[in-house]
Amino acid sequence: MLQCKRENRRSVYYNLPWGAQQGDPCGPPAFSLCLQPILEGMATELNIWYLDDGTLCGDPKEVLSNFEKLIIECEHIGLNPSKCEIFFCSNPDDSVISSFNEVSPGIKVITEDLELLGAPLTNIATKSLLNKKKIELSTMMERLSNLKHHIAFYILRHCLSIPKLTYILRTSCCFDVEQDLQEIDFTIKRSLEENVNSRLSDEQWTISSLPVHFGGLGIRKVTELALPAFLASINSAIELVNMMLTQISDESIVANYMESLSKWSCMNESNLPENKENQKTWDLIIINKTVNSLQLSTEEQKARYNASLAKESNGWLTVLPSRHIGTLLDDNTFRISVALRLGLDICIPHQCKCGEKWNTRIVLYI
Repeated sequence: MLQCKRENRRSVYYNLPWGAQQGDPCGPPAFSLCLQPILEGMATELNIWYLDDGTLCGDPKEVLSNFEKLIIECEHIGLNPSKCEIFFCSNPDDSVISSFNEVSPGIKVITEDLELLGAPLTNIATKSLLNKKKIELSTMMERLSNLKHHIAFYILRHCLSIPKLTYILRTSCCFDVEQDLQEIDFTIKRSLEENVNSRLSDEQWTISSLPVHFGGLGIRKVTELALPAFLASINSAIELVNMMLTQISDESIVANYMESLSKWSCMNESNLPENKENQKTWDLIIINKTVNSLQLSTEEQKARYNASLAKESNGWLTVLPSRHIGTLLDDNTFRISVALRLGLDICIPHQCKCGEKWNTRIVLYI
């Protein structure tokens, strides 16, 4: 699909998003069964469908002819041509657009923000979608302040941040727009700082971004996951791609694969995992590299980090916070626990009402 552009002629690309019945989970499969006999008669160079979302690509006249046939034959099963979109792989042609408008009045012409099944297909579309994701995350993370801090942290880790971005990371080369990824990381970091009521140094933020069993908080960085996610996705999907596009013989022909592999080699000295289909194996190489680069200069820092690696010290970070089963930490307990794990300042310099001045350190009496 990413190879749909032709040098010697104009190519037209269609994205047809529709379903049999809005909100009905059985709608798309049922619609697909009705649609299959019609699709087998399509003669475009590229004719790929996923349930009720379809893609036709080829010469404009050829695509227009098949599009008209599709509209006529699908009229009785609920095709809505007004939701169709058209994209020119070369310069747009007004005469071609007019021809398609006659068949489907008001058809939308996509110029830059090209997406397929929610996955951006160009760098401009990737940057645009990441910006939308950043705005959405900022809005949702602001609302976390209304919750208990333990619950807010659990939602931030398991529902927001990376879980909201996994799909786009695996389906597009987000590693090419590193500045946008850094802005998202900053948004996640700011939300974590507000949650624990403390500022994180670069070193503390790095430790926080490690998985829990590596001594971190499990709030992963998007900049570190973008490349492993994309590489694992390509290697796990290449067999299916070969089935759909028989001219592709190996993964090196897949768009952006060699570029991503080259960037990986520069970052990790050609160290490739044995199981290339598993994202965790790619990610583990980056995690180990991050752990080895930690600057734990004092004995206190080393002791704190080694203690955080113990299995017994991680339970409170993985448990479901519930008041009913007694696993919900109150706000102060949760904040102090995070501060002790990362070495944050629990107190700020202030003067007590008794007149004594207190510094940032605390004394624990047992």
